[in-house]
Amino acid sequence: MGKEYSCSAQKVEVKSTVGAGDSFSAAFLSKYINNCDINKSLNHASKVAAFVVSEYDAVPDYQLEEFK
Repeated sequence: MGKEYSCSAQKVEVKSTVGAGDSFSAAFLSKYINNCDINKSLNHASKVAAFVVSEYDAVPDYQLEEFK
């Protein structure tokens, strides 16, 4: 069997869940395909998705540096 990976969800006040899955997937893949390990990719994706759900717009403005 394969390995399982997980990470803790970021605690934020949820305003809208629109875009949560898409932002998580995109953030994870952008790190992973650029040679970041799975755990770091998951943590990055969790931070990005948490930010997205804490905003009313599914594609809020942000600076990539906010997630480092």
